[in-house]
Amino acid sequence: MRDVEVPLNNLYTTSIDKARTDNDIDVKLISDELTINFNNINIENNLLEIIDIHGRKVFSKVCNNNILNINTCNFSSGIYFVKLTYNNYNFTKRIVKY
Repeated sequence: MRDVEVPLNNLYTTSIDKARTDNDIDVKLISDELTINFNNINIENNLLEIIDIHGRKVFSKVCNNNILNINTCNFSSGIYFVKLTYNNYNFTKRIVKY
């Protein structure tokens, strides 16, 4: 497993658990909107959660399409984990909001 940090405005992402490939799920922040794009995978009826560093769930939603936009303006600065499990694959991405 390798960690890759990519600066995206006020957010850095680090891949922790790999999905099927590195290109399956993209996480990007533009202003205060977190966009999660599920490329070429069917994630319908799978739960996506955002967990803070203290283990508190700050967001959860059942995914019904391949692009999910999340307003993060109410998120405090800190470390969060985007978690998704689908078809026996685990995906977790660490995000740091400044």
